Amino acid sequence: MEPLLLTYQNYGLQLWLFLLFLVIVLGLWLILLHRQVRHLRRSYGALLTSSDGNDLGELLGMYVEQMRLAASKADQLTETSEQMEKKLRNSIQRMGLVRFNAFEGTGGEQSFAVALLDDEGDGVVVSSLQGRAESRVYAKPVKKWDSTYSLSVEEREAIALALSERG
Repeated sequence: MEPLLLTYQNYGLQLWLFLLFLVIVLGLWLILLHRQVRHLRRSYGALLTSSDGNDLGELLGMYVEQMRLAASKADQLTETSEQMEKKLRNSIQRMGLVRFNAFEGTGGEQSFAVALLDDEGDGVVVSSLQGRAESRVYAKPVKKWDSTYSLSVEEREAIALALSERG
């Protein structure tokens, strides 16, 4: 303990001056840090407030809710689209039309065969035979591009046209 007291007596003033200098430097540093924190708080507050004075947290909440609504609407539209696609599979998507003269002595190709089919070749082929004094209409079911009923050359041609063309 005696060497410590001797050191204090010899260098006490310098030690106190050094400690005072250290306190002043730390105080200045504390003031500088306080200013920086205050500046950061102002900047943060300005960042969280929009130009019209609204809180950006509330705005973000509104945008998130709008995004949820948009996603929900997109899901509904996807579901509706899938339902429509299922219905369209069975709709008429292909058509073939052949006009011809059914009887000798008639002109203008007034007779016809029309195939109305979905994308898988299911549907109907309708034939109309026009003569001078009479008219006949025939309808035959079609499954997978063929019918269980006998088909005329024109009806087969109408089905082949439907197969080759999208309409």
